[in-house]
Amino acid sequence: MINLLSEYFNKYFDFQTRTTRRDYWLTFLLIFLLGILFGILSSIYSPETLLIQNVWSLVTIIPSLAIGSRMTSQIRGLETGIRNANDAVSMISTADGALIEVSNMLQRMRELALQASNGTTTSADRSYL
Repeated sequence: MINLLSEYFNKYFDFQTRTTRRDYWLTFLLIFLLGILFGILSSIYSPETLLIQNVWSLVTIIPSLAIGSRMTSQIRGLETGIRNANDAVSMISTADGALIEVSNMLQRMRELALQASNGTTTSADRSYL
């Protein structure tokens, strides 16, 4: 937990990089539990602990925003990856449709060639083809 807090405060103004879900949720849990602890201490003891709770809140607000921003960046990156995968599926589907059409054309050409070679079609029909 100490390493997590250390990393949390080392990236105080880092809004650009990405973060992992584990770091996000562990940090959220740690900040939440410490906030509850300070709340309990301020209700049991004197108002001086309320000052500690307020200072803690002020100290953790910017890193909390930074880690949230990094998590949002990761979510957007994953959404872009999903869009790219869907585009690739569409492209492959289009190529598959084109390949089926080419296969149908070749099959029809084969049928016409067979008809022309076995005498089914007349010379006039062949000239039209």
